Amino acid sequence: MVFKQTPMWVRLLDVPLKKRSLEVMYDVGEFLGGFIEADESDPLGWRDSLRIKILVDINKPLRRGLFLAMGKNQSRWVDINYERLADF
Repeated sequence: MVFKQTPMWVRLLDVPLKKRSLEVMYDVGEFLGGFIEADESDPLGWRDSLRIKILVDINKPLRRGLFLAMGKNQSRWVDINYERLADF
C-alpha cells in the first residue's frame, strides 16, 4: 500500500467578495491537488476566509498561497492556512 495523498481542510484568506463562489473554490481545489468538498456554512460569504477540503500530495511541499486572477492582467495573492496540520 502506497501512502501518497491525504485529505485536508484548508482556509483561503482574503478572497475578494466577487470570487467567493463554488466554481472558484472548485478550481482552486483542483489546482492544489484535488477538490473534495466545500464548506458552505456561510452562504453569503461574509466570513474572512473560505474553507475547502482538498487532496494533498504529501511528497510535495505545501503551498503558502496562490495568485487568484482578478481580471485582465490583474491578480491577487491569497494566503492558505492548513487546518490540523500534523508533523511529518
